[in-house]
Amino acid sequence: MRVQAGATGRDLIPVLSGTGVTQLLYAVLLTVGLWLGR
Repeated sequence: MRVQAGATGRDLIPVLSGTGVTQLLYAVLLTVGLWLGR
């Protein structure tokens, strides 16, 4: 199950990169990181 989930994640990365979702995700992670760091 874990291996299958990892494979799906790797398959989704190029797809999301093409739509700009990855940049949005990075922005959200950065915001959450800064918020938790306060």
